[in-house]
Amino acid sequence: MAGTDARTQGSIPPMTHSRLATWSMIGLAALAQNCALGVTFGSFGPLLPSLVREYDVSTGIAATAIGSAVLVMSLLSPLVGRWLARGSVRVVLIMGALMDAAGFALLAVARDITEVILIYAFFIGTGTCMLGALPASTLVSNWVVENRGRVLGLINMPILLFCTPPAAAFVLGSFGMRELFAGLAGLFVCCALAMTLVIDRAPRNMDEAETRQSLPHVSITSSEILRNRSFWLLSLGVGILAGTGTMITTHIVPLAVERSFSLEKASWLLSAFAAAGFIGAPLFGSITDRLGTRRCLAFDAFILIFVIGGMIFAHDYWILLTLVVAAGICINPVLALHGAAIAEFFGASNVAAVFGMSYLPKLLFIFGSAPLAGFLFDLTGSYQLPLAVHMTAFIVAVIGFLLIPTIARPPSRQL
Repeated sequence: MAGTDARTQGSIPPMTHSRLATWSMIGLAALAQNCALGVTFGSFGPLLPSLVREYDVSTGIAATAIGSAVLVMSLLSPLVGRWLARGSVRVVLIMGALMDAAGFALLAVARDITEVILIYAFFIGTGTCMLGALPASTLVSNWVVENRGRVLGLINMPILLFCTPPAAAFVLGSFGMRELFAGLAGLFVCCALAMTLVIDRAPRNMDEAETRQSLPHVSITSSEILRNRSFWLLSLGVGILAGTGTMITTHIVPLAVERSFSLEKASWLLSAFAAAGFIGAPLFGSITDRLGTRRCLAFDAFILIFVIGGMIFAHDYWILLTLVVAAGICINPVLALHGAAIAEFFGASNVAAVFGMSYLPKLLFIFGSAPLAGFLFDLTGSYQLPLAVHMTAFIVAVIGFLLIPTIARPPSRQL
């Protein structure tokens, strides 16, 4: 038995370096999450006007590029979730970073918008799925038991989503679109090298707390997940919130430009949206640890009804900035809240499988939000209608979250 423990722990002594190892894995999870989502989505807002000009297409068609990435990411998530449940988190993270690196390298030489959309779909979408929220949340769940919601909030602090938009705007203005793509490819190569340091799960002696505190370590089948009412209500509500986040990161810069603000000032709105996550992630992480994810998510969606509604009429820069910050506080923690809810309702051992399956019901929202907003803008010449659609959707989300059973459990045969 001692030999088994030693092999599991590798070079980490049982007690001396357990805290250091845990925080190292949390840091690597945060890096993966930030690169996958922060860099990919943070760069696309400033890039959208350049794509429209470079390839002479409409805003709706150009926005389809990021929507296609989200589509593939959603379709692959159930497979990646099952892979993570049975295989190596480290391998998945490395492959995801390399796929993103290859995708941005290919974008640097893309000749038309069709190639851009296909590259975003098959390379960026695949890479983001294998590097982002799903493996990062799985890694944290494998290492952290107490205050898991708070730690998931920590790894979701959007550091690179804050830094990327103004940096991307600077590179676009000083060098050009293709140079930006090349630089992003290099960034993901460095991320892949960092992911080689990942250790899949805590050593056995650190897992004892999970044995005492978590739901039983059992696997839930796909059919059992799909028959669970909590799964559907949670996934659809989170899909609405996450879809709005995709819409904002894609369109807040064009929205601000449409309202006569400069590209530089518009890019800072996206950075402000990201910076708000430094408040929102730990704040909502702490709230969910105290009150539970069900009430926390309902409260989050309720606030967003008024925030997004205010954006419809906000033509003053500072009012718009305030509303964007409020939206960032509420939307940035959504993935962390979702991961915490899955661990709470289904057990830590099922986070990867349930998280992966959740992308199927979320698909319509996270894939369709950005392109729909673009097409509605092309149709009406304003972002008022897209914002009104999202405001209405939040009412549905609040109702859905409140309908989730107060105490959710895996299927009864597993208890």
